[in-house]
Amino acid sequence: MNLVLSEWFFEKSYDKATVQLLEAELVEPITKWLVDTEAEMRNHFAKHPEKKSCTSMQATTLNYNHRNQPVFCLHLLTLCRDNPDPEQCAIFVGTKEFILAKRKYLMDQFEDHLSAPGVEGVMVEQDL
Repeated sequence: MNLVLSEWFFEKSYDKATVQLLEAELVEPITKWLVDTEAEMRNHFAKHPEKKSCTSMQATTLNYNHRNQPVFCLHLLTLCRDNPDPEQCAIFVGTKEFILAKRKYLMDQFEDHLSAPGVEGVMVEQDL
């Protein structure tokens, strides 16, 4: 998995130096998450040949504070069976409120997608 394929979104209040520091610190753990998650998702496709796409989303607390507030990260990866590259790969970094708002927005989009005829999916939520 190539992080160049990903989109990064940071809390707007973070200055350029903070964003650069966080990017540098996050490249390795996010790359590991993406590689591991892609492997799990491809394995899921192998076990379920009827599935055409798969999405994984995970939120984590980082070992970093910005202005005395913990920093959180939300990873999102969407794969389609017939495409070797991800359909979507996004990383959101910010306060708990920022991450919860992004997660709610993405979950609402997913629920809307599931309401289409013939579409099925599974949503598993965990508290942040």
